[in-house]
Amino acid sequence: MNDLRIETADHVTIEADWYPASQPCCILAHGKAYEKGAWQDLAGHLQDWGWSSIAVNFRGYGASERGDGTSFDQDLVAAINYASARQAKPLVLLGASMGGAVVLKALATSETSIDAAVLLSPAGGAEYMAAVAGKISSLQLLFSRNEEYAAIARDIALRSPCLTWLRQWPGILHAHRLLDDPHTGSAVRECIHSYLDFCRQSLNSEEM
Repeated sequence: MNDLRIETADHVTIEADWYPASQPCCILAHGKAYEKGAWQDLAGHLQDWGWSSIAVNFRGYGASERGDGTSFDQDLVAAINYASARQAKPLVLLGASMGGAVVLKALATSETSIDAAVLLSPAGGAEYMAAVAGKISSLQLLFSRNEEYAAIARDIALRSPCLTWLRQWPGILHAHRLLDDPHTGSAVRECIHSYLDFCRQSLNSEEM
């Protein structure tokens, strides 16, 4: 793991952890009550799967500068630009809870396009789905059936303008807790792994 400092368009410096592997890259967007370190275990699995990853600390978290304290989408766009400049391909965003909502806002409010996204119990963002059209090829939604934000995830799926994969688990575990729980975590990781394989194979097919 390497430490990164990335500057946003509004001149805020954010910190991130860089987990190098090969060209495919996931950018990891944490939830409201978490920081970039919450992704350490998944980032290790991503390396085993041949994926590099960048786990950002949104502005005001950890050693990231505060800036205006609200424009998390600019932090994510800066990380996307950083990865794109290094020819990351495929480039996938993975956001949990608040981070999932930030993923959709970043795509909707910028000129940025990526290959795919994984939303783990997104805490918002359905209102951005129309503006996401043409900026993403496919989407994966993972959440618990009875959790607080389950209705939001289903609304995102209904409004999605692209190919969308949806998987629900019984119970109320939300976002990082669903991923980290000993009973559900391995299944969640396997869903993410399978989807990332699909993304990589789809890109290879397009390039042939």
